[in-house]
Amino acid sequence: MLFFGAFVVDIAIEHVNLHRRIALKILLLVGVKRPWLVVLCFLLISYFLAMWCSNTASAVMMVPFATGLLDSALQDSQKTDAAQFRGLSVAVLLAVCYGCSCGGIATLIGTPPNGVLAALPMVAEAITASNWSAFALPISILVVSCVFVVLYVMFVRGVQLELDGESVRASYAAIGAFNRDELAVALIQLLQFGGFLIRSDVINNVEITGNVGLKGVNDATIACAAALLCFVVPSVKRPGEALLTWHHTQQHVPWGVLILMGGGGALAKGFQTSLLTKYIGQKLAEATSMGRLNLTFFLTTMVCLVTEVTSNTATANIMLPILAAVSLEVLMHPLALLLPATVACSFAFMLPVATPPNVIVFGTGRLNIKDFLKAGIILNILASILGSLAMYFMAGAVFGVDDAFPKWACQDKTCRWVTYPGSINGVQVASQACALTKAKGLCRLVDGSILNYTSFSAR
Repeated sequence: MLFFGAFVVDIAIEHVNLHRRIALKILLLVGVKRPWLVVLCFLLISYFLAMWCSNTASAVMMVPFATGLLDSALQDSQKTDAAQFRGLSVAVLLAVCYGCSCGGIATLIGTPPNGVLAALPMVAEAITASNWSAFALPISILVVSCVFVVLYVMFVRGVQLELDGESVRASYAAIGAFNRDELAVALIQLLQFGGFLIRSDVINNVEITGNVGLKGVNDATIACAAALLCFVVPSVKRPGEALLTWHHTQQHVPWGVLILMGGGGALAKGFQTSLLTKYIGQKLAEATSMGRLNLTFFLTTMVCLVTEVTSNTATANIMLPILAAVSLEVLMHPLALLLPATVACSFAFMLPVATPPNVIVFGTGRLNIKDFLKAGIILNILASILGSLAMYFMAGAVFGVDDAFPKWACQDKTCRWVTYPGSINGVQVASQACALTKAKGLCRLVDGSILNYTSFSAR
């Protein structure tokens, strides 16, 4: 429901052409006479759009602008260096798909793998739109900076083309004057964004709202409330209709993505119920002894390679439940394993099939697999190394993943929280998690001790 609400607002943005106005206006302000600045402009617009729209929709929005500009903006095609123009074309198109992938990292609704993580029962109470962005935004900024540097060095450096902005000005003029429908949708998007930011600290906080503290409100509530406004606020361009109609919406909602996410959740539940995740988790548990920094690098690199040949949503649906089981097996903070794997699902730079934005750009026929490989191999290496370092520090700072296995992750069917004192990571604790064993009434502490939890105060 979180993603459904976000998709509806995305459709409203497209329906009123707000995305076209923003993209073209930025291009007009920045200019189109410096090739490197054109690449940076497309990269940042795609990056920003993908924070709030699905990365697939963002790529669909941006590719026509990119190809239109490249096709019509050359002043004199006969005097153009074909190699330089192709280098610019490849850089602009890769900037679109890579920008969409990086932007999706920054927000909880930016890409489906983030939603898969937030839907895991073990961490559902810990992940919110606000703390996710506090963790992921610096990482996404770092990676998108790497993207620009790589694209500049490999494709744009030395290019001396002067593009004509008349096509951009003509496209912007064709949209017409800024109207109330666009303003209303922009305000709805801002309300949704603001709701995500203040939900856990204000809306759910009893101390601030008194007895009104709305504990039942979650991020999905905020997303769907914003979506509902799109069907309530009247349209000025289409009198008698709302900003959005259900007939238009149902034709544009990516139902396949929602079904894929729901199916993945059902598959993950099946893994858990059949104890398959626990079995695999036991086999992988030994890898957690390598230390958190090495573990972060290992998981990031592994998932980064896997997601190049499979859907990033499918990768998340398969990997995250297994890693959750590993964390329970060794009683390690689950987010120490889950955060690197989730973010790495978006490090899909090397092959066209890695993620939908890559497919959309590849479908233009203006670049080949070699272009993806040329830039993608370097970006995968940079993302694996620099991204791992950034995740290591941000996960500790935002989520405290160096702490012991948290109480909120201790679920009744797999774990008990017992008032049993001990030392965990050098810190004395009065109570701790105890993983259930096959024997009735027994559980295992982080140090391997077997405990009869019925003899202690347990949850």
